[in-house]
Amino acid sequence: MQIETLKQVLKYLEAYEITRPATYKHFQNLSETMQDIKNEIKSYQTIELNDNSYISLYSDMAEAFLNDTFKGQMYVIAANGDQSYTEPAQDRFNEICGLVTDVLDDNNIVQAEI
Repeated sequence: MQIETLKQVLKYLEAYEITRPATYKHFQNLSETMQDIKNEIKSYQTIELNDNSYISLYSDMAEAFLNDTFKGQMYVIAANGDQSYTEPAQDRFNEICGLVTDVLDDNNIVQAEI
């Protein structure tokens, strides 16, 4: 497992001067948890999460990251009342999802294959 990747995420969060300490603490705790997991299992082992768990994990992490780092209008409301991200916020969310899934993959936490 590559704990260094999580440390890079933490440095990235610090660079954005996180406005919600809870988000930074969440990633810090995640880093510590990954270190504990690394000490308990062999590096060749993989943690497989079902589709819903994996998607919920990375999207919740990405959303927390987005909420703390995105500057500008984040949401738009459609005529029917549905709320969604603005195009720039959606683009940033997608980028963050890529970062988060890379961190999970680097730490052998993967989406279970069907």
